[in-house]
Amino acid sequence: MKTNIARFFYLLRLFADVLIVHFAFYLGYHTYMGFGFSDKYLAANMRSTVYYIPDQENFYLTLAIVFSLILVLYNILRKYYRGDNSILNVKEYQHIISSYCFAAVLTCAFYFLYYIYLHNIEKSFTDKLFSRRIYCYSIAYAFFMVICFRAFMNWLMGKLHKKGFLVRKCIVLGAGNNGKLVARRLMRHTAHHYLPVCYLDDFIPKGTEIEVEKNGFKLKVEGTVDDLERLIKDLDITSVFFCMSEAPAEKIFGVMDLCYSLGVPFYFTPRLYTIPQVIRSYEIAGIFVLSIIHDFGVSWYYNFVKRAFDIAFSLLIFIPALPVMLLVALAIKLDSKGPVFFTQERVGLNGKKFIMYKFRSMRTEAGGSELKPKDGRDPRITRVGHFLRLTSLDELPQILNVLKGDMSVVGPRPEMTFIVDTYDKWQSLRLKVKPGITGLWQISAERNLPIHENLDYDMYYLQERSLLLDVVIIFKTVFFVARGI
Repeated sequence: MKTNIARFFYLLRLFADVLIVHFAFYLGYHTYMGFGFSDKYLAANMRSTVYYIPDQENFYLTLAIVFSLILVLYNILRKYYRGDNSILNVKEYQHIISSYCFAAVLTCAFYFLYYIYLHNIEKSFTDKLFSRRIYCYSIAYAFFMVICFRAFMNWLMGKLHKKGFLVRKCIVLGAGNNGKLVARRLMRHTAHHYLPVCYLDDFIPKGTEIEVEKNGFKLKVEGTVDDLERLIKDLDITSVFFCMSEAPAEKIFGVMDLCYSLGVPFYFTPRLYTIPQVIRSYEIAGIFVLSIIHDFGVSWYYNFVKRAFDIAFSLLIFIPALPVMLLVALAIKLDSKGPVFFTQERVGLNGKKFIMYKFRSMRTEAGGSELKPKDGRDPRITRVGHFLRLTSLDELPQILNVLKGDMSVVGPRPEMTFIVDTYDKWQSLRLKVKPGITGLWQISAERNLPIHENLDYDMYYLQERSLLLDVVIIFKTVFFVARGI
């Protein structure tokens, strides 16, 4: 079952890439010939077969075939078709960007090397040169379509996962904090298709429902560890996750032996994994060890490029958005009494305090140190404020915070001071990176819950931050805003 599910999605991603690339080159050619610039000479000399289908006259590999071949080989070698289990599938989209850029550059290199230097060298340069505009159209189409396909595929996988289709049923041993963490991660990240069906616990009564997610998802305790063999057979269980951190070694080895005899994979999660995102496993001299990450620093080069990107991106957005901001300011003044801007002290990089700017979306009598509204029906929100929150236009003034250097375009949300004062040592780690206008938490399903209760997203960003990850988050933010989320 495990192998069949993985193979199915592996081949689905592979064949989808091939079909999308060929269809994209087909569209690129006809977009150019039908709507773009062309003249009689080019129209007569640029066959559609050069871009997507070979014929007897054009026996060589076409650009679409070469591009798809390079793309597929690159993804296979980098193991990108195996599925992604990162938060919000951000690594999958990073892989798409890197693989398509690599295939585009290498395809161009292949074409120029073969057709200009090795094939029919007596012909003119113009006769051999393909249309760069068609090529750009085709790559843009391919990139857009594969992003849409993967997004739809991930959405569909999530729906099927919740309904129990194409899943690997598993049991979680231990309903404590460690067990709830494991069950929550398995439900959130569906790339490995594990679906927890119940808990087993020696100290919690049978029939007790344990809340796994705050959206209402619960798992029931179906007995003790002694019931494991029966439930594996009755429920067709394919995996067992052992999360009873206080269990003696004899019990651990007993469950391990049982799983081995039944041919069911056994996974052990130590108590240390309840520490959010700061534990990593290593192999030293053949010994499996766990270690706490101490260094979350990045190179000066990354900081320099990220700051340059923040300034350039902010100016790119601020200039065309200025008329919109003026209209928003007018609407706020006409809708309710009070200032146009809402200012509040927030905590940024290394605990430094700064004043954050937003368009006011709440009535002036609302307390400035209260937690944010959980939904648009909150009576503190004005009529204009409801629209601003729905479209995220209330965040636009934070561009000024980015230009001042207090914030970044992408990063954890800046938290209020009275909440930061309650941080423990692990929550304080999110202050090691500059806060952002958007980030992983902002585009997640938990964005309506308090920031400090969803540390996983910030810790993941802290460890994996890169300019490519920032680009992926910005793209996903655009889609979220367009959907009015």
